[in-house]
Amino acid sequence: MPSPFDIVETHRCLVPNPVVVVGYLKKFLNNARVVRYIAQNHPDILTEFQKIVESRSLDDAAEA
Repeated sequence: MPSPFDIVETHRCLVPNPVVVVGYLKKFLNNARVVRYIAQNHPDILTEFQKIVESRSLDDAAEA
């Protein structure tokens, strides 16, 4: 049976850091060709990506 420390370490490796994810999404959404493709083919996903980036930015501004 794995120890609690093993479980925490495994979880840490599998769950991405939210700061890293938001940074990646910001770069991703700065690419006009990518945004155009997602807007045409997956507008619901684009909306959610934009919400994530905007909400994270608002959290950062509130903490400053």
